[in-house]
Amino acid sequence: MIKKIIKYNVISFISALFAILGTVLGSGFVSGKEIVVFFSRFGLWSYPAIAIVFVLFYYILKALLSACEWVGKTFKESKFALSLNLIVCTIFSSSMFAGVSDMLGENKLFYCIIMAIVLAVCFVVSKRGISCLDKINLTMVPFMFATLCVMVVKLFCRGSAEIASTSFGGASVFYAVLYVLLNTSNSCLLFAEIGKRFSAKQKARLALVSALVLSVMLAFVNTALLINPQVLGENMPLLALFNGAFGVVVSSAIFVGCLTTLFSLIYGCSSSMRGLCKNEIIIFLISVITPFAISFLGFGAIVQWLYPLVSVLGAILLLAVLFVPLFKRGNKKIHSTRKHTK
Repeated sequence: MIKKIIKYNVISFISALFAILGTVLGSGFVSGKEIVVFFSRFGLWSYPAIAIVFVLFYYILKALLSACEWVGKTFKESKFALSLNLIVCTIFSSSMFAGVSDMLGENKLFYCIIMAIVLAVCFVVSKRGISCLDKINLTMVPFMFATLCVMVVKLFCRGSAEIASTSFGGASVFYAVLYVLLNTSNSCLLFAEIGKRFSAKQKARLALVSALVLSVMLAFVNTALLINPQVLGENMPLLALFNGAFGVVVSSAIFVGCLTTLFSLIYGCSSSMRGLCKNEIIIFLISVITPFAISFLGFGAIVQWLYPLVSVLGAILLLAVLFVPLFKRGNKKIHSTRKHTK
């Protein structure tokens, strides 16, 4: 009996870890584009920024996991929070759709078949929710993570030993904060749902392991890009460094990264829509078809211009679902204490 409980807890912990990493390690991360935009272009200044990412990601993720009941309650009671979450998730999921399109190439028949399958899975995720996400992440995230590790090792072997510094270090801190806001605000609902499964200690451990894995991978991939600076301007920098059979594997990993993040974001979109509307057709059109349409702007353009912008919206969303309820709870405690004193 005890062994079964331990086994269940381990599987549940790994499943939750993969769900978090599957959201963060999307196509922008695996392709290197997101890392260039937020870190690599700052040269040596990117490393203090990654340390900041570790600290902020740990504390914000821990707060979201711990305040899962309040976060869920806030979303239920606030149409503003639901609408803001819908906008954030829609923009991010549009970039994932764009990444999928880039990976599929120019063969129209192949594109239509695969995209039809992707849209069908998106529909299933929007209907079945987090149980469906767990199965997808347990299948896809290990492959993506292993491929990313092999990519980094190969790039270390072929790169130069020098890393150039840059003159605008202050901006790296600003972009590090934006990066954390980007990767926590777009999955508030998902993280809150995950938090319901664990005790307070387990939530803290999950947040710590997630933050550690993310920051270590950020540091390694960032270094791999900095010692291969010729690709920093590419649309998908890491992919530009590989060709042949391994180039196909890298493309597959980026494709998987697109899908894992996309499905998590579709969950966020559809969950928000269900708080705003009960019509399943409208829910599907807004949460799936709308980001698919926006994706035709192109992957590079969305990551370059919309990601930093929507990070600001993400900060407002975190304030609305995390810090405002915390402030209200504090006021309620003070008020009840005063009544009790009287």
